Amino acid sequence: RLCFRLRARGVGEFGGSKMKAGPRVFVFVVFLAMGLSFIATTGVLMTEFGDDELWLDFLTSDSHLFLFFPTFAIISLVAFYLPSCAIVDLYWNHLPFGRIRFLVGLLVIVAASWIVAAFILDGKNKSIWLVKPEVLAADVGEPANCAGGGDCARLPVLMAVKNLREVSLSRPGLRPLVRTCHADPLIERAAQTGPKRYCIVTTPYSSAPALKTDQECCRAQALFLTKIGELHAEGVPAAEPEVEYAVLRAPLRIFEVDPEKTTLSMTGLLHGLLLPLKILFLLVLVAISILMTVHLRKIEQLYSHYLVRMETGLLIGTFAVLFFPLMSQAFLQSVDALVGDLGRGNFSNIVPVLSFAFGVWTLLILLYFYRRRDKEAELFAKIGGAAAGIVALVQYEVIIDFLVRTVGSGADWFVLVAMAIAAPVIIVVVMMLMASPRSEAAGDKH
Repeated sequence: RLCFRLRARGVGEFGGSKMKAGPRVFVFVVFLAMGLSFIATTGVLMTEFGDDELWLDFLTSDSHLFLFFPTFAIISLVAFYLPSCAIVDLYWNHLPFGRIRFLVGLLVIVAASWIVAAFILDGKNKSIWLVKPEVLAADVGEPANCAGGGDCARLPVLMAVKNLREVSLSRPGLRPLVRTCHADPLIERAAQTGPKRYCIVTTPYSSAPALKTDQECCRAQALFLTKIGELHAEGVPAAEPEVEYAVLRAPLRIFEVDPEKTTLSMTGLLHGLLLPLKILFLLVLVAISILMTVHLRKIEQLYSHYLVRMETGLLIGTFAVLFFPLMSQAFLQSVDALVGDLGRGNFSNIVPVLSFAFGVWTLLILLYFYRRRDKEAELFAKIGGAAAGIVALVQYEVIIDFLVRTVGSGADWFVLVAMAIAAPVIIVVVMMLMASPRSEAAGDKH
């Protein structure tokens, strides 16, 4: 009689409940929309900035957007699919007032994603690829056509972009070229200037370029940022002062401008529209991890035959997401080398906090969900994870230099090709792992 009642309630032979089709379809549709949006932005970039390999310059310098999301982010989506289905099914079918709690939580996450995206898009300093390639190509520098003489007050925009790529390919990192242009009021100005160094926005790159003082380069970087701001402002409709919370309309700019008349690129407009989905992706993964932890006992009871696969997915997905803060740090160093600390936008300012938060999240997932039959292997894995965290903390700058050279503005062609080939293979492998039927009875005992 007990077995009959359990089966009538959908409880499997190992004490687990079979997930309903509704939650699976819902998660699949949402994750599919996210994945397609990740691919779309990079695809439009490659199409719009295809001339003279400009797309490659922007893809590598902003790899946290154009490289991470079509590769590592999609791997994470596949890996987190089963845990996400379990959480949705748990709230929709098993918890008291679960449906109301789920809908309210979902609305909060969606609203937070939109607000964060609008905050990032409303930053003072704008990315160069937000402007149409033909508009960028028309810029001749200051003074006009100065690049032929080997020195400028400000190089043409696209030449500076090429400089960043060439310098990154020739060095293990860009840290020595980063200028601090904001003077410290507690330190004498003369003591804040270092030796002359190469300035990316004033001099074409060569084996022996002219070097600039920090004051000269900071002045040129300010001119460079002003020019980018002017080109961007020409394509943005004037804000209506009487409209409250106008900043929240930033992601909808694609519907407010004439694509033929604006100076804004289609890549930038599409990026603004789809940026909330990227933020939603990050927030959803963190939320799923937290909810898996909070409801772990309930999940063990209801979905025991999925548990091994869910934990495997959490570990794989978390490891893949870890590349986002790492690539963001590489992006930040590239921005600082190009335009100094004057050029940091809203996203650049939160990168250090973001990196710390994701580092803590990764470590907690490793410590909480790494469960194996072999307790010694489990112990060694956790010690190894803690040791890796300590090494990353001590050698932080060296690691960022390495990332700039490998997956940042200095990424070689073979790295990009390897990632383009490896990502689909890994996705297929993860899908096979997630689809492989296992039972907790045959898995871990803890």
